Amino acid sequence: MRFPYFAPLLCASTAFGAVFYVAPGGDDAGDGSEGAPFQTVDACAAALRAVAPEEERRCVMRGGVYKLTNAALFDGLYGTADSRVVLEGAAGEEVVFDGTIDLDAATWTQSADVCPSAEECYYTDYFADNPGLPEFWQLFADGELLDVARWPNALFTDRTSFDAARWARSGQNSTFEGGKFVVSRVDAGNRRNQSEPYGDSIMVDDTHACEEDGGGDAAGHGGCNPVAGGLGDLTLRNGDAIDVTGAMALMNIASWLSFAAVVTSHTPGNGSFAYRSGPDWPVQKFRGEENIYVLENKLEFLDAGGEWFFDNATRRLYARLPGDVDPGTVKMQARVQRYALAVSRSHYLTVRNMEFFATGLFAGPNEKFDDTWPPSQDPVDQVAHCHFEALRFRYGGGAPRVLGAWDDSLIPLVVSTDQDGTLVYDCEFYGIDGHPLQVDRAPAGQVPGQVSLVNNLLEYIDWTVLSFRPPRVYAPSDTPYADSMTLWSSWQFTYSLVVGKAVAGAPNVVERNTLMHHGASEGIQVMLNTRVRLNRIGHKYALQMDGASIQTISANGWDEASGVDIDSNWIHDTQRARGSKWGVRIDRVNSRCWGAALNEGDQTWGFNGNVTRNVVVRTLGISIKGNRHRVEHNTMLFSGGEDSEGIERDSFNGGLEVYNAGTIGTCRCSKDLGQGRGGRDLCSNFPGQCCDAGNNNTFENRLTVLRHNLFGAPDAKQGGTSYYPDTAAVDEFLGSPLAEANTGALHPEALLRDAINWDFRPLGGSAVAATCAGAYPAGLTHGHHYWIPGRQSKAASTPIPPHGSEVAAVVPGAVPDGEVGSTYDVMFLQGLNAERHRVFAGTNGSALAFIGEMWGEANIFTLPASLAIAAGTTVQWRVDAVTNGTVIAGEVWEFAVAAAPAAPRAGPTCDEHVYAEGVSVADDGSSSTASPTAQQTLAAQMGQFEDTRRVTSLTICANLTAATTMSEFELQGVVRWGPPPIPANTPEYLILSGRFPDTTATSMQVCFSDGAAEAFPSDPWAAAHDGQTYAPVSPMLPFLADQGVTLNVTTVTVALKLFDRKVDGMGGAVDGWSITVCSEPYGDASDTYPEADCEALPVLPATPAPDYVPPTPTTSSSTTGSTSIASMNAESTNTTTGWNATIESTASTAATTNDAVTTTTTTTNGTTINSGASQGGDESVFPWWIAVVCVASLFGLAFAFLAWRRAGRRLVSFADTIDMNGKDDACTMVSHSQALPQDLTDPFKEGLLVSGEFGGGSSPSSKESHAATPLARSPRSSRTQQFVKVYEFI
Repeated sequence: MRFPYFAPLLCASTAFGAVFYVAPGGDDAGDGSEGAPFQTVDACAAALRAVAPEEERRCVMRGGVYKLTNAALFDGLYGTADSRVVLEGAAGEEVVFDGTIDLDAATWTQSADVCPSAEECYYTDYFADNPGLPEFWQLFADGELLDVARWPNALFTDRTSFDAARWARSGQNSTFEGGKFVVSRVDAGNRRNQSEPYGDSIMVDDTHACEEDGGGDAAGHGGCNPVAGGLGDLTLRNGDAIDVTGAMALMNIASWLSFAAVVTSHTPGNGSFAYRSGPDWPVQKFRGEENIYVLENKLEFLDAGGEWFFDNATRRLYARLPGDVDPGTVKMQARVQRYALAVSRSHYLTVRNMEFFATGLFAGPNEKFDDTWPPSQDPVDQVAHCHFEALRFRYGGGAPRVLGAWDDSLIPLVVSTDQDGTLVYDCEFYGIDGHPLQVDRAPAGQVPGQVSLVNNLLEYIDWTVLSFRPPRVYAPSDTPYADSMTLWSSWQFTYSLVVGKAVAGAPNVVERNTLMHHGASEGIQVMLNTRVRLNRIGHKYALQMDGASIQTISANGWDEASGVDIDSNWIHDTQRARGSKWGVRIDRVNSRCWGAALNEGDQTWGFNGNVTRNVVVRTLGISIKGNRHRVEHNTMLFSGGEDSEGIERDSFNGGLEVYNAGTIGTCRCSKDLGQGRGGRDLCSNFPGQCCDAGNNNTFENRLTVLRHNLFGAPDAKQGGTSYYPDTAAVDEFLGSPLAEANTGALHPEALLRDAINWDFRPLGGSAVAATCAGAYPAGLTHGHHYWIPGRQSKAASTPIPPHGSEVAAVVPGAVPDGEVGSTYDVMFLQGLNAERHRVFAGTNGSALAFIGEMWGEANIFTLPASLAIAAGTTVQWRVDAVTNGTVIAGEVWEFAVAAAPAAPRAGPTCDEHVYAEGVSVADDGSSSTASPTAQQTLAAQMGQFEDTRRVTSLTICANLTAATTMSEFELQGVVRWGPPPIPANTPEYLILSGRFPDTTATSMQVCFSDGAAEAFPSDPWAAAHDGQTYAPVSPMLPFLADQGVTLNVTTVTVALKLFDRKVDGMGGAVDGWSITVCSEPYGDASDTYPEADCEALPVLPATPAPDYVPPTPTTSSSTTGSTSIASMNAESTNTTTGWNATIESTASTAATTNDAVTTTTTTTNGTTINSGASQGGDESVFPWWIAVVCVASLFGLAFAFLAWRRAGRRLVSFADTIDMNGKDDACTMVSHSQALPQDLTDPFKEGLLVSGEFGGGSSPSSKESHAATPLARSPRSSRTQQFVKVYEFI
C-alpha cells in the first residue's frame, strides 16, 4: 500500500502534543481529557494557552449539537508554521453549532380567519406566553428555511426567489433622492453634499400579470410576472386593497446595487409608494424602468406555503408551511444567534471538521480583548495565517431585517483583520442569503495579505442581493443572546465571492471551487495578483444588472489587472431575459477610461490580464476592456442574450467582445456602443491619455494578444473552419493587430465531440483539431487527462457523459479510427488525492464488471468493443477511487445511446418550401408616381442551412388571382438575412420585381429566379416603393454563397409583396407560393489550413500559500462507502501475488484471462476482491505494518519511506504499448496540474498517461516515472506511448 507521508506527523502529535476535549455533556471543572472533557470551547482555549507554544496544541470537539447563548471565544492562541493550533471536530463524528432555539413546546392553531390573504394558516402565541425568549429573524421547518411573508411570491422554499420574473417591476417614472451622488439616468460622478436635506423616493410600479399580454416575455425589459398583477391590484381575500405602508422594500435600484428600506407611505389601490433612502447609499446609476423590487414582512402578504410573519406588537407567530403541513408535526426552529464562534488574536490556527447551522464563525477584533477604537493594528493583535477546513455552513447569512437591521448581512465566515495566509479549504456554503464569506477587508493602511480559496462548494447564494456594511468588531455580552457587532462604515457591493489585491510574489488563489445558483451581479470578483483556476461557476441569475461570473475591474492604476490569471474554468448558464451576464469580463468604469496617467494618482483602465483555456457556455461570452491582455485558447459556445443595456449580443460578437478604438466601446477612447452597432466615434486625441498616436497604451486593446479562441461567427464572419479556413475576417473583427488564428463559426459546437454533454474535445480530423483552437488540445483519447474543473470530493464525480444524458451513436468512418469521436469514451473528475481509479461498466441493466483502471491524472476511458454499444443501448458505469489504500466506491451513472445524426448530404440538392395559405390584396389604386398605401406580406423563415453547404440558386413561384385582370398588379420579392433572430433594422434586398401590363388573364403562376439580369423593372415608381430605395442585388447568389458573409448558414427571410395599382373596386389574392433553394457541398479545404502554432501553453504553477500545509486526512477506517485495502487483503482467503480491489458485490465471478493478467474473484464477508498476478517478477507484498512501527523512531521515517517505495512497486500492473508510429499530431498535449491539496508541485501530477516498464515485475520506481513526456510537434515522427489497459469481456 502507499504509505501516507503525513502519518509520522500524526503519530507524533498524538504522542507528544497537548490534546484537550470538549463535549456537550462535559464540565469546565474537568481536566479536558477524553474521559473528563470540558463543556465549553472557552475553557479548552484557556487550557491551550497554558501549553508551551512550541508544542502542537489541539482542541477536539466530540460529536453533538452545541446550542450556545453566546459565542464561544477562542482568543490568544499563537501557533507557528511548524506547530499549528487546531480546533477540530472529532474524526467520524458530527459536530454542529446550532444558532436556533427549538419551538417544540409551541402549540399551533389552525385558522381560516387570522391570515387575511390566505385561505387558512397556523399561528402560535408561544412567544407571547414566554416573554423571556430572545428575538429571532429566521424560521425553519425540519431544517429548511422558510420565507418572511412577501409580495410577489418569489420564495426560497421553491427557489423562485432567484427568478427576476417573479419580482415586481419598477416603471420609468420612479424617482430617487438621497445617497452619495447626484443621480441621473447615466453615470453621475458628482458627489452630493450629504448634509443637505432630501425627500422621499418614489417607486412607481409597472408589474403586470402574464395573462394580461397573452403570456409575454416574462422579466424581459417590459416583461410580465407569472404570479402577480400590479401593486395597485393587490387585495385581501375580501377584496379590500392592501396598504403596504410599513413593509420592507428590497430594491435593485442602481444596476449592480440593491438596498432595503421601509415603505413610508402608500395609498391602498395606488400603484406607487414612497420610501426614504439612506444618506450614504452609493447610488450612481438610476434607471427606473430597469429596476425590480419585492415587499416583505406584512401579515397581508402571507398567502403561500413556506411563508411566516411575526407580529412584534402581539408577539404572535403566523406560518403556512409547504403543503399546508401542521407546524406542530415537524421540528420548528427560530434563529437567535449571529455567530457561534469568535476567534481573535490568533496566528497559525486551523479550524476544521464542523458544521454551522443558522450561525457563523467570526475571526477578527473582539471588544472583550481590545477595546481601542479603531482596533489595534499591532500584528500580535491580528488573526493571521488561519486555515478553515472542512466546515459546513447552512443558512448562515441573512440580515435580521425583521428586527430593523437591514444593513448587516451576518456573513457566515468572516476574517476581518490581517488575512495574510488565510486558507478556506474544502468548505460548503448552502442557502446563504448574502455573501458566503468575507476575506478581503483590511484596515486602512494595512497591506493586504494572501488569501486562498480552494476546493469549496457554494450553492444557492444570495437571493435578496442587498448591499450591506461588513462586520468589523465582535462585541460579546454577558447577557444571553445579546452579542452584537460593530460594522464597517462603508457599503459593500454584492458579489458571491470577493478576493482583493495580493502583494507581489504571494498571489491570491481561487482554485477548484464550485459555485452554483447565485443571484448577485458578479460571481467571483478578483483584483491584483490573483489566480482563478479550475473553478466551475454556473446558473447566475439576473436579480441585479451588469456583472459577470468572473470579473476583474480596474481601480488602482496601471497594474490593476496585472497578475490576474483566469485559466481553465467552466462558466455556464447566465442567459436571462432581464440582463444576461458575461462569463468572463475584464472591466473598467467609464470615468476611468484612459490608458495613461498624466498626474500621480490618476487611474487608468486595466492591463496585463490573462484569460486562457476557459470554456464559456450559454452566457454573453467574454468581454475584454483595457489593454495588454492575453486572451488565448478559450471556447465560447451558445453565446448571446440581452445584456443589461437591452442590447442583443449574440448576433454581433459571437461571444468574444474586445473593446477597441475602431468598433465598440462606451467611452471617449472608443465608439459609443449605446448608439447602435457602429456607434458614435468618440476616439479623438487626448494627449497622454487617450487615442494618443505616440502611445499604444492609450488605444484600448491595441496591445492585447488574442489567439486560438473558438467562438461564434462575429457579425456573421467565419474563419478557421473546414470550409473557410482563412481566419483573417474573424481576426480583423476583434480589433487588435495582435489577433491571429481565431476560429469563428456559426455552430462552433459542431466542431467538438459532444459539447451538450460537456465533452469539448476537438473532433478528430476537424479544422479545430488541426489549428489548435479552443480550450482543449487535439488527440485526448484513452488514458489521457481531460481537465474537469470544480470541487473534488473523495469519490470520483462529474461524469461525462452526465448521468441520465443521451449521446449520439458513433458512426463508423465518420472520424478516423483512434481519433476523438470514433469511440465511446467516459470521463470523470478524479477523487481527491486518489492515486488510481477502477472502472466498471455494463449495459442495459446487466451487472457491472471491472474493465480496467487508471493511474494519476488519467481520466479518459474508452469503453471496450465487447460491450457492443449501439443505438438503443443504455450504459451503466462506475468509478471507484483508491486513496491511501482505501477504496471509495463511486455512484452508478448511466447514459443512453440515441440514433446517429443523419449523414451530411452529398452532391447538389434542392429543398422546396411550400406556403399554401392565401392572402388578399386590397384595391389600392396608387398612381405610378407615388408609393402605395397598402400592401400584404408573406414571410417565410427558411431555417438554418447546413454549415458545410453553399446556396447555388433560389427560385420563388406564386399563384396569383385577380378580380379583373393581372395587368393592374405588381409582384416583388425581398430578402433579409442574419443570425436569428433577425433585427428589424436589417437591410432589405430586392431580388425580383415584375408587372404584367399586357395580360388579360385573371389568374396565373409566375416564377422568379435570382439570376435575373436586372433587379428593378423600368417602371419609375418601383424605386420609390415604400418611400425608400431598395438596394439592387443582381444576381443574388454572390451574397448567398459569399463565405465571408456566411449567408448560407444564417436565417434568410423572404417576403413576397403584391400591389394593386388600379382603383376599380376590385382586388386580388395570393393563393399560395413556394421557395426552392438549391445547394451543394463546399469543397475540401483541409489542405489550406493556416499554419498551426500549437505549442503547449505554460501550465500555471499550482503552488499554494507559503505556509500552506495539506489537511490531515482522517485515519479512521470506518469511512462510509470505503473499504481498507489492507484489511481486505488480510481477510482474503485466496490472496495471490498481486491484487486489485472493489466493493462491487455484483461483479462477475467468472475467471477473466488476458495476455498479461490472470484475474480470479473471491468474495469474503460481502466484499469482492479481485486478485491477479502481473506477468513475471517477484511481487510479494511487503508487510505494511512494519512501516507503521518504524515511525516511532527518527530512523523509522527513512525506513517507512523505503517501505512505501517497495510496496508501491507492485501497484501498476496492467498496460499495453500502443505504437503511434506515423501519426502526425500537430498539437502538443496540454496537461493541467490539479493535485490538490497533496504535494502541489509534484511532477507526478503533470503526467498525461499512465506509463512504466512491464515484464519482469517492474513498475514505476519513482513519482517522476509516472509522467509521460508531452507529445512534441514533430510531423510524421515515430513515437511510442503507453496507455492503460482495457479489459475485454470474453
